[in-house]
Amino acid sequence: MDATTACNERPYAWYDLVGLTGDEGSRWVAEYSRLNGEMALILDAVPLLRRGRLDEGRSMLDQAWDGVRAAHVADVSVLDVAERWYLGAVGYDHYCRGEMEAADARMAGAVRAVARAVARRPFLLGLADEAVELTVHRARIARNACRWSEMHAYVDQALGMREGTVPYLELPGGGSVNLADVQGWLESLPVPAHAQPLRPHLQRPDERRRSTDRFVRDVLRLPGFVIQHP
Repeated sequence: MDATTACNERPYAWYDLVGLTGDEGSRWVAEYSRLNGEMALILDAVPLLRRGRLDEGRSMLDQAWDGVRAAHVADVSVLDVAERWYLGAVGYDHYCRGEMEAADARMAGAVRAVARAVARRPFLLGLADEAVELTVHRARIARNACRWSEMHAYVDQALGMREGTVPYLELPGGGSVNLADVQGWLESLPVPAHAQPLRPHLQRPDERRRSTDRFVRDVLRLPGFVIQHP
């Protein structure tokens, strides 16, 4: 999935956008950066899993999550976001082992982690689009389990999220987040006019459909998940 989008001034990663929301967002990014080492371990584990080094990759994931828990992070939403990346990678580990039910459960858990984070900290709204990647991964899991109707339902759900007809997230306690919410959040950020759109694949209809179609096609075709850098 598109991690950053080039603009005339600089590329903005998701955490850069959080920092642009104000002092509270900047403090959140500083707290999250305490987990950089653990997030790097999660990222590094994925190629090992892809190459079949499953025990080594899983050991790295366990080490990373032990480090997250030992960090005693004060803001629970930081842990929610870390859990999104961790569960996505653990889901891939299960997928590589042929454990499709467990893989699907981890992807669903990752979506719930994002929903909790956004509910707690609205300045994390830009992360709602992660639900698209996780839903497409669920489609691929369903395909490999030969659950064809379920696969098509997840693909339709992911496309609907990007078209604004299906919510990205259902928030704990009620409410939801959809494409219009994310678009409004992006447009509200204090960046130079020439830097917009910050996320063309979300803010421009033609690029949105093209990006989503390509992403769905690639994930359903390739032998491994596309794992986004945390």
